[in-house]
Amino acid sequence: LYSCREQGVTFQFAGQKSNLQQESLIAQPKKELELSRRQLIITGISSLSLVPLMRIQGGLPLRRPPLLIRPPGAIPEKEFLARCIRCGQCIRACPLNVLQPAGVQLGTEALWTPVLNFKYGYCDHFCTHCTLVCPTGALRPITQAVKTGEITGKPLKVGTAFIDPGRCLPWANGTACIVCEEHCPTAPKAIKLQEKNLGIQKNMLKLPSIEPHLCTGCGICQYICPVKEKAIYITNWGESRHPDDLLR
Repeated sequence: LYSCREQGVTFQFAGQKSNLQQESLIAQPKKELELSRRQLIITGISSLSLVPLMRIQGGLPLRRPPLLIRPPGAIPEKEFLARCIRCGQCIRACPLNVLQPAGVQLGTEALWTPVLNFKYGYCDHFCTHCTLVCPTGALRPITQAVKTGEITGKPLKVGTAFIDPGRCLPWANGTACIVCEEHCPTAPKAIKLQEKNLGIQKNMLKLPSIEPHLCTGCGICQYICPVKEKAIYITNWGESRHPDDLLR
């Protein structure tokens, strides 16, 4: 205290601020909260990443979009998400390219998990390749006999096909087309043809319709449909792993 030539050292009571400290507090304006664009993006992504965990752990109800269609042999969705490690083995094993990684449009909890995308292919009626390569049990191994119902009498369903009459050529335009019925692989066929008399020289128009209990959701009808905006589409309603689901 006595040796300091500038008298910069002083004594004060606890909690009391010196004149220099008070002047420095007055001179410095209060800083505003600043968040850069990068910080906001990182915070948003981090928040979204918690949603799948909350849903898997029961924090939020698990929602399955109708177009989220899992490969044959998939276990119930909650257990599937817990087991699937997004390794891509099943996608690489698919010979018809129908298995694709899910995007964010099917929900963040499903991101990069395998789904059937009928824009790129269809699920062959006898193929079980994807079920044989899964390393975690998210897809249980099945045989052709199980998939086709040869043993149980009831084929394995991954979904159900629906016809949009506003786009279907026979229904909407009176134009003959039976492509979907011709390619339906089930026996008996899940797509039936109803004949309608056009009244012009006894011409008969064949209108396709779906038998839901026979449809397996293989997607060949959607893939092969000649209409640009497909007149037939598959949803996950009726899939074997969720037998109690109602039509959504």
